[in-house]
Amino acid sequence: LLEYSLLIVSDEKYNQVHDQSNMNAIKARLHNQAYVNLQKKTVLPDFRIIDQFTPEPQYYRYLSREKAVVRGIHFETKAENKYPAVGAASIIARYAFLRSMDAMEKTYGMSFHKGAGSQTDLDAGTFVQRYGFAKLSKVAKLHFKNTERLRPENTKE
Repeated sequence: LLEYSLLIVSDEKYNQVHDQSNMNAIKARLHNQAYVNLQKKTVLPDFRIIDQFTPEPQYYRYLSREKAVVRGIHFETKAENKYPAVGAASIIARYAFLRSMDAMEKTYGMSFHKGAGSQTDLDAGTFVQRYGFAKLSKVAKLHFKNTERLRPENTKE
């Protein structure tokens, strides 16, 4: 039995939260919440690990306003290559991402390329043509330059 906690943040919610927080702060809160959720399901192991995305002191600063903070975590880069639990978490997260992409494609009747690049930009442009820029926040993170170019005030007719 593999105990885990999966937290999914929609693009729309991410865009709302990103207005007040940077990506590392969001990730810190999500990692912490996953550990809090796991504590409710099982006893946490003595060795707790996070694939490091920010220095440990900064991680805990991001959590300064949280009610519950799980401490005693080991931070290490490339942890998915060394620790099966981190590798398993990566697989679970990727699977959930792919399922959410499938659902989004079904909802909007179009395909979305994963990641960045020219095809992703074309997909975003097609989406804006079909559904308008205001709905782009439902399928994309808006703080990147490629989505900035799609704003009506930045497009040339």
